[in-house]
Amino acid sequence: MINASTIGYMIDHGEQMSVHCEESTCRPKKFAYVDLDALAKKLGREHAALHWDLLPHFVCDRCQKAGRPKRIGFIRHANTMPQGTNPFLRNSNSR
Repeated sequence: MINASTIGYMIDHGEQMSVHCEESTCRPKKFAYVDLDALAKKLGREHAALHWDLLPHFVCDRCQKAGRPKRIGFIRHANTMPQGTNPFLRNSNSR
């Protein structure tokens, strides 16, 4: 059975994930892409990739130092490239 909610599924399907701090007093806003391969090595490919499953593994350093509540958000970015296309290969018909 395929589970679309795992880190391994996201890697296999070319998806990405970004993480950001949602605390309103945290300035400037922090935003970063998650290295899914490194996350899979740490947690395992079968680890769930849903918000509440990932939350314990992330922290905003500024908010933690300031004693503010932990408010981390995740955005899952789907692979929008058509299957079988590689944006890094030149079209042989183009000049």
